[in-house]
Amino acid sequence: GVALFDFYVGSLFEYGLYNCDPHPGNYLRLADGRVAFLDFGCCQELPDEFARTLKTLFRATHAADSHQMESSLFSLDIVDNRRPADMETALSLARMMAGPTLREGPQYISKDDVVQMRQTKGNRRKWMRLRLPAEFFFLFRMRVGVMAVLHRLGAEADWGRFERGYLDPVCQLVVEEAGDRPIQVIRLVREETGTNINDAQQLVDSAQAIGQNLSMSQAKALQSRIAEAGGRARIVRVE
Repeated sequence: GVALFDFYVGSLFEYGLYNCDPHPGNYLRLADGRVAFLDFGCCQELPDEFARTLKTLFRATHAADSHQMESSLFSLDIVDNRRPADMETALSLARMMAGPTLREGPQYISKDDVVQMRQTKGNRRKWMRLRLPAEFFFLFRMRVGVMAVLHRLGAEADWGRFERGYLDPVCQLVVEEAGDRPIQVIRLVREETGTNINDAQQLVDSAQAIGQNLSMSQAKALQSRIAEAGGRARIVRVE
């Protein structure tokens, strides 16, 4: 269950990619416990700005920040500012898309959770009042499908914590290769860690994690700077 959630939901928020067909026939559990995904015929990459705003919307939904939710819904052009009464419909839709992930602690996905999400998805008359982009229909389909599979599996986990980890992950960076300009890479590590040059070199040589509590954007920026200096670094998400 966790592997499926990580693939379908994690890919959306971490890479702006979504696969909206989580049918049980599209993946296999391998003998060593890994999961193999087979069918990528219904995949799409979201535009960067749409993906960033969607992430902000879900982050605000988890935080119960109605003001930021409204701002994100306007930015996504889902609500016409000449029809403010539609905002409550849009807010309700956003909360329903998040669904069981808004609850705290480990949990099973119940049949009622899935039925409620499906009923919301099927209420097209209500949806038609909004200016929903096509991506929203596919994303809702994906989330309903994932929750239905988790229900059938009887999988238990803290789904809300997992989702919030994708929305605002804490990361570290591991320098895997200093490249042909190691001094520049070591200097970058020294700047990030505040250590002396010898300690920075030791971190690089021993492939130890650098950076404490980096956001994903900070980690990617540092990773890019190391790549520009000729090195190679890997982002590690802190659980």
